[in-house]
Amino acid sequence: MKNIGVKKLLALILIFALTLLSFGNVSQAASKRYVKSLKLSKSTVSMKVGKSIKIKVTVKVSGKAKKTVSAKSSDNSVAKVKVGKANKKGVTELTITARKAGNAKITVTTKDKAKNKKAVKKTIRVKIASATTRAPESTKTPATPETPTTPETPLPEKPTSVQVKWTVSEEQFTGKYSQINEATGKEEILSKLLTRKYVSFSPWPTTNEQVEYVIKNCDDPYVIGALYVVALDNFEYKGLGNYTGEVYKMLNTLMSGAGTVTGSNYQLSNFAKQKICEFGSKQVTMGDGTVVKVSTFASRAYLKGATPYNNYTPEGGMKDKTKWKIVMDEYVYCGDLGKGYITVCPQRYSEEQLTEESKQTVVEHWQGIRIGFRWNNTAKVWLPTDNAALSKPPTGLLVPFNVESQVLFSSNYMVPVPNQGF
Repeated sequence: MKNIGVKKLLALILIFALTLLSFGNVSQAASKRYVKSLKLSKSTVSMKVGKSIKIKVTVKVSGKAKKTVSAKSSDNSVAKVKVGKANKKGVTELTITARKAGNAKITVTTKDKAKNKKAVKKTIRVKIASATTRAPESTKTPATPETPTTPETPLPEKPTSVQVKWTVSEEQFTGKYSQINEATGKEEILSKLLTRKYVSFSPWPTTNEQVEYVIKNCDDPYVIGALYVVALDNFEYKGLGNYTGEVYKMLNTLMSGAGTVTGSNYQLSNFAKQKICEFGSKQVTMGDGTVVKVSTFASRAYLKGATPYNNYTPEGGMKDKTKWKIVMDEYVYCGDLGKGYITVCPQRYSEEQLTEESKQTVVEHWQGIRIGFRWNNTAKVWLPTDNAALSKPPTGLLVPFNVESQVLFSSNYMVPVPNQGF
């Protein structure tokens, strides 16, 4: 009987040991199963009512962790989201549908957890504009120069010669910026995921009426910012000496948001016109000794594929400007598209030359133009403003955007080189 009791005790001990071993293996396996990252193809979107857009969500995992996600809208009456099925690579397609004008946030959450035992979350900011756009009434005079006029009539149908179509493609890139660490007092180089858009126009705008049409009908600040490059291109063949000419009309229309705000603060001064005229007429000497005007190549420095080494020839060639793609970058320091303010930069071609003796320098979005924008809820247009005024969410009156103060009008353009066959 005693032997039987000992045998039972040994059996129980063995079962307990095996249970502990099994539990340890399960815990070890669980620790190797977690979500490594969650990435979005877009973090901000702008749409019109009735339209839909697809966003790709990529989940990377360790072990047999789930690659699926859930998504929830902060306001289903504004934007509705539908989650597709994740493929083997962990890519899930979200469909966001615009239901009414307003702002919403889509929160995307992984079904499994990360190493810290918490689900990974990312947010998509959604801005929905009305399907029909209203324009400011041109005959109204505001109480002060800074007060926007109130639109009371719908935008009239434009003749075909005035209408312009625009196409936009986008991608994300990593921008670097410097920041002082308050704890150590030392400068740190940090990274931030930003949006880059490529903007094309058809036809390429050559009149003030066409520029005005785009401003009143487009709800994308990247597209409105690209119109400054369009105006710059018109320097080449428009009479800069005529201060009432088309180039200056275009710039005045941009500064005022197509008449949304009025007053001398939102119009080019004679000094600004003189500076622009001098810039457009300036001559530089190329590497082969040929003398050319800055205006003959300056606008192409902002186009995809154009460099000094190919005489600033953009993708699509020189003849058909509807194939040109203006490169527009989100500024690394300030902006929140979902809250109606952002800074964008037409991307001028530049290159850095580092030597063994030189200290590594981070170029913080060195651009020829930095354009701040604020969304006007009354007129439904983007109004340009000084980008320095957008270091925090803007309030109060609009700070005028002074185009003549931009680096665009300095002498920092790299001189084109002769075509060297590569």
